[in-house]
Amino acid sequence: MADPAFIVEGKQEKLVINRICPGKRVILLGINNSDVEMKAIATRIYAHFQNLGNRHHPVVVIFDREKRNKSCDSLNTELRFHLNKLGIKEDQLIICIADRSLESWIAPFLQDDGSINTNLVPQKNYEGIVCESIIIRQLRKANIDYDKTTVGVDLFCSISPKKLAEISPSFSQLRKALLDICHWMNM
Repeated sequence: MADPAFIVEGKQEKLVINRICPGKRVILLGINNSDVEMKAIATRIYAHFQNLGNRHHPVVVIFDREKRNKSCDSLNTELRFHLNKLGIKEDQLIICIADRSLESWIAPFLQDDGSINTNLVPQKNYEGIVCESIIIRQLRKANIDYDKTTVGVDLFCSISPKKLAEISPSFSQLRKALLDICHWMNM
């Protein structure tokens, strides 16, 4: 049985992983914004990877594309190039880059009352769009204050992973990689 570990961008992602994959080791990446180069992210991942030793497989890396101009696929390729140069083999890692942010995965299912409805087919795909301000405005209409680490985590964990994977290429990639690791992905 696999014993994965996760290296994630921020507190929101850490709390999400703690909820959807309970009992798994989750480490904060400690670096990411639109200006951070993949080489610097690779160096940080390498340091965490070394600290994990051979105790976890696979190591799943999750971070946001943010406002970078390159596509998620291009960033993934560049990151893997730098990790390979550091000696981390392709099969040791699963890398998922959310296309802009985790909020891009929430926005399609957010309803006027602030709830998540995965029974409806989303009217818009938010992949590649910065969505935090969209979510803040939508929730404000329902008198809900948006906090990434509470409301954001609750909203995300209310989404059907299967439905989200149908409309989001970046999430679909993550779901496929984690089907056998996180039971939530099968919901």
